[in-house]
Amino acid sequence: KGKAPQEPSWLRGHSVMVLSSIADPKAFEATLKNLGAHIAGRLHYPDHHIYSAQDLQQISRACWQKAFPVIVTTAKDAVKLEPLLPQIPAELNIRILNIEFLIHDEDIIF
Repeated sequence: KGKAPQEPSWLRGHSVMVLSSIADPKAFEATLKNLGAHIAGRLHYPDHHIYSAQDLQQISRACWQKAFPVIVTTAKDAVKLEPLLPQIPAELNIRILNIEFLIHDEDIIF
């Protein structure tokens, strides 16, 4: 909700709740672990899931159970959560991990 971008190093040592609706959530979790995050919980929805108000209730309940860790989601999921921003409880600390792919040798693709 309008927070300034941070380097991914802020994840080191933090407990996070993983929130995703992507085809390979294990790869996303591996990235978070490689950045030093501790996975306190996970909420995985099917790929291309459209988030609802009921989902927000489930996310909130899961965070209460885990003493409200930071929620980390993908940029893809953040776009799908955007219509629900007015309904997201203030206590949910949702952060977005933007991942970029750099190709160093274009010949590999062709």
